[in-house]
Amino acid sequence: MTTRNEQEELKRLEREGVALAYHYIRGLNTKQSPLVFVHGWAGSGEDWRKVVARYVARGESVLVYDAAGFGQSQFESETMANWADYSLSRYVQDLKALLDAEGIERVRLVGHSWGGVVAMSFAARYPERVEALVPIGSAYFDPEKLLHQVLRWVSYLIGWILIFLKPLLRRSPRLQRLAVRRYLYRPLDEADTAIMVNGVLQSHNRAIVQTLLEGYEVRFKKLCPTIQCPTLYIGSDHDAVAPVLYVTAFVPFTPHAKSATIKKCGHFPMIERPDELIAVMDGFF
Repeated sequence: MTTRNEQEELKRLEREGVALAYHYIRGLNTKQSPLVFVHGWAGSGEDWRKVVARYVARGESVLVYDAAGFGQSQFESETMANWADYSLSRYVQDLKALLDAEGIERVRLVGHSWGGVVAMSFAARYPERVEALVPIGSAYFDPEKLLHQVLRWVSYLIGWILIFLKPLLRRSPRLQRLAVRRYLYRPLDEADTAIMVNGVLQSHNRAIVQTLLEGYEVRFKKLCPTIQCPTLYIGSDHDAVAPVLYVTAFVPFTPHAKSATIKKCGHFPMIERPDELIAVMDGFF
């Protein structure tokens, strides 16, 4: 994980067998609470680099990190990784520990996909810590429905396919482009493609499987009504992972919530459409 501000070095926080890697850039703008970005499944803090760079340039305070088992936040040993806790609760507590370590009381919390679910869970558990919440590309599912169970196991299969393809992904630029294409509206340049592929390659296999399964067990009908802060659910009109219909489905269950849609974009608006995404968030914050 890198930061656009070269003076801000990578920090580490020891948590249950893993040194969480993160950047906290303190900006000159003290009128607003810091922005915290949580990456999605099989991703890393690098996914936010374009958005972070723009906010840092504006003087905003920003915290971005790699969740346990992803990016540079790897476990001390393979044994620890294989026996680690990958529950949603663990990731919520990791986020709290990062905020406590930096003395951050309240935040504007932004999460992508699985990271949006982590952010939602954090906002529900610690309402006093979240000023505003923005889940991006997070999909509503109901574990009690048959369709949900089908999608769960299809996703589980995709996770294992990614794991088995890792050796080939390391060697084949063509396969890399094909692997990320289904998540996008338009092809990315080489640098952006590398960011997405490296997120998968750096992810521990156990983290890939377990966080995927955990994410499909969330009871959103119970979780969403407990979120009390202003909430903006953002979808993208060409998102094959979290179609707009599945994003807007959160709104009726969430107090103080609304939704927005990014046009001509796939599952990664922070990479494909960073300026449009920031404009939507600015209108909300």
